[in-house]
Amino acid sequence: SLRQAIEWGLVDFEEVFDDPGLSSCSTHQEIRQTVTARQSQYTEQVRQSVVVALTNFKPFAFDFSLPSVEGARKNKTHYSGKLTVVDIWGTWCKPCRASIPHMKRLQKDFAGRGVQVVGIAMEQEETVAAIQAKLSEFAQAESIGYDLLVGTDAVLEQVPGEHSLPTVLFLDENGRVRFATSGYRDYTQLKTIVETLLKTPQAPSR
Repeated sequence: SLRQAIEWGLVDFEEVFDDPGLSSCSTHQEIRQTVTARQSQYTEQVRQSVVVALTNFKPFAFDFSLPSVEGARKNKTHYSGKLTVVDIWGTWCKPCRASIPHMKRLQKDFAGRGVQVVGIAMEQEETVAAIQAKLSEFAQAESIGYDLLVGTDAVLEQVPGEHSLPTVLFLDENGRVRFATSGYRDYTQLKTIVETLLKTPQAPSR
């Protein structure tokens, strides 16, 4: 069944080994070899597609000055000198919520390499205070360790073309968007984008 799931497109390989229900699979040598081999193949496929996508991507300017959950305003300069992963999302959005563990993991895995995750929430409450209260509760429940900001329509209007939530922007040290993606992406895809950007010369500032 696991082999067939992989053939049908299973890519959350870590879950095979972490899921208590599959604990017997994690110790089975043949299964472990199968999953590890497919994971390596998938990672290489993602890497190649990311390299092509980055080559064809046109960087664009992006700016924000937004209230945080704690109340202080945060803007782009707070994250200068870092590769900033801006997750534009909403608590009401199922794909966004499914992406939260990936964002937490990016923050944990890459914080020591100059990467900072920032969440900009597009909520439906009428007041900033109501949104801050909702985000604070969500952050505590999900143990989110990166900044959450209250978004506005002007934030999304800066992103060219059609987009859906979550929209993830990858800003270089100069604050320019080096890559953008919309819709759910698994951790391997997000990690590969970050790793590739860390190895790629940044766009010149303007």
